[in-house]
Amino acid sequence: MLGLPAKKVYREARKIWKPELKPAGFVEKDGRYYRTLDSGVVHLIGIGKDPHGGETFRVMCGVDALPLKEEVGGFGYMKHDGLMHLTPKGWDLNSGRWPCITEEETKASVDAILPLIRDLALPYLAPITTITDVGNEINETRKPGLGWMKARLFQLDGDLPRALETIERYAAWAAKPRNWGTKEHQQEDLARAARIRSDIEQALSASK
Repeated sequence: MLGLPAKKVYREARKIWKPELKPAGFVEKDGRYYRTLDSGVVHLIGIGKDPHGGETFRVMCGVDALPLKEEVGGFGYMKHDGLMHLTPKGWDLNSGRWPCITEEETKASVDAILPLIRDLALPYLAPITTITDVGNEINETRKPGLGWMKARLFQLDGDLPRALETIERYAAWAAKPRNWGTKEHQQEDLARAARIRSDIEQALSASK
């Protein structure tokens, strides 16, 4: 069974979640609820059909920043501990696989998710208000390949020493021998590190 089409899942969620999220500043498009702050921080709560099967859907929550969207395209979900899925047991690393085979099941699922949005997602998002806060949500240990994003955000928010330290760690990671990807990918990582380091160093020189 394929379950309800994604559009029907989005529509059912919209009925129940929109009255809660719209007053909080969220807008919805294709099952993704996002709130953009004046600082460029983006708060995200999104629905997606579960990749393990069409009978269920998942709900993710995280943060991003407009400068990263402009640089890499699209939005991502970043949460430092990696537990970005809202599941029946709360935050988790993997999808809760909410049932959506029938309209009744889908309504029950989105009803059950609303308290998680209210009690977990919104309180988590509320204090993340600056570009630096978003940078702090990028976990270099878990995802070292995103270290350049962290450096860029610190740079944009004016914390140039921390930005330089971060891009140096990314450059060291990029230079390590790797048994995945291609040599071209590694050269791209090294070139990105050099470019961002140069940007940061120029900004540091200009600030003196």
